[in-house]
Amino acid sequence: MLKDLQNKAVKRARTGIIINVVLLVILLAVTGNSLLKMIQGPVDLYSLSAKDLKGSYVDAELYAIVDLFAEYTEKSKSGIETVTQQCFIIPVGESEYIGVMVPQRDLTMANRICDETFEYVMGDRAELTTTMPVRGTINKMKDEVEKYFYEWFEESQFLGTDDVEEIKQYALPYILEVDHIGWLHEVWVYVCIAAGIVFIGYLVYVLIRVLTGSYVSQIKRFLKKHPELSMEEIELDYQKGVEIESARVSNNYTFVFKGNRANIIKNEEIIWAYLKRITHKTNGVTTSVTYAIIINTKDRKEHTINMATEAGVHAVLEEYSKHSPHIILGFSDELKKKYKKDYQAFLDMSRRQATEAATRAFVDRGYSNDQYTSGSQTFGQGAVNKVVLEDVGENKIQVIAAVRSFLNCGLKEAKDLVDAAPSVIKENAPAEEAQKFKEELEGLEATVRLE
Repeated sequence: MLKDLQNKAVKRARTGIIINVVLLVILLAVTGNSLLKMIQGPVDLYSLSAKDLKGSYVDAELYAIVDLFAEYTEKSKSGIETVTQQCFIIPVGESEYIGVMVPQRDLTMANRICDETFEYVMGDRAELTTTMPVRGTINKMKDEVEKYFYEWFEESQFLGTDDVEEIKQYALPYILEVDHIGWLHEVWVYVCIAAGIVFIGYLVYVLIRVLTGSYVSQIKRFLKKHPELSMEEIELDYQKGVEIESARVSNNYTFVFKGNRANIIKNEEIIWAYLKRITHKTNGVTTSVTYAIIINTKDRKEHTINMATEAGVHAVLEEYSKHSPHIILGFSDELKKKYKKDYQAFLDMSRRQATEAATRAFVDRGYSNDQYTSGSQTFGQGAVNKVVLEDVGENKIQVIAAVRSFLNCGLKEAKDLVDAAPSVIKENAPAEEAQKFKEELEGLEATVRLE
């Protein structure tokens, strides 16, 4: 049983595992290049030759900025434009130039260096003294930025020519994007790393729970809390149970999953069970409906079991109606009021319901006052002297369960009778019941003799 529940728990977790693995693969595909650059660390911009610039993650102390050639702006709701980034031209390599995209926080410093560089070129300054530290990745310019880049060189004739082909020998269509690692802004890289840690953490968490059996830990605690119950008894009940979506209902227990964890509830502790239908709406339009069984136990705890369909809920409630007549089924405002304000009356109603069900069952079985009296049974005609179990066969657990049901006895008594085979199971048994019992055990490949 525990192994079966553990396997089911793992299957339930499988969807989450697959989703996390897929997301992890996507993250690696998106950030793989950036992560690799981050691990390797930046290199000095001025140590690179022109052919090594593209795609390099670099550090630099910008000492010379030629001029501004493009800028990005944002317009507020009131119509005011604010400069968010500016693109400048900087020297690199031996005699090449590229762009640098400077964020708003560094614009003042960049413009100061740009002014000092102009003064230096014009002979009004002996040396360049102001520097600005930057870190980022040199990427290919976007088409629009590249257009403005070459237009500046054509119009200014900074390189002594307005011929585009000659300009392209020195003005390289690359731009140092500050705060970028690869093609991603470093903020998004860190967000992706955090997400990856979460995904990996979830996978490790699931693996640990699988290896330690944590998905069935609640059932283990239940057994520890109830030392009078044996694992074998619960196993028998589990095998006889009916599996309905996320629940398995047997005569004595309800096995359910809350999330991926297996839980067990004693049916005799359940006092009220009903369907809960939840309608989900978006902008007033119904988008979906979900279903759950609400189970209230005698300790006044509420358990919610999510189900895939309404039919599944009704199937569970039907099982309760067959084997647990004390459970009050269905919801009404009157029941809710009584449960909250007069719990003792609610319990009394449950007891009366169980007594009435037992009386009906007694009558349905055809007993009369002449056939049944308190403390004694007489069967009259149609009885067999002895029901003898001669051979158990290969299905011992199922045979024990059948003997328990036939005798309405405890697990130990039934097990002792089966272990002692050949043994007399019952004397003076009604012929019809004895015959049904014999046929049931023969179906389990056991051998029964009626005398």
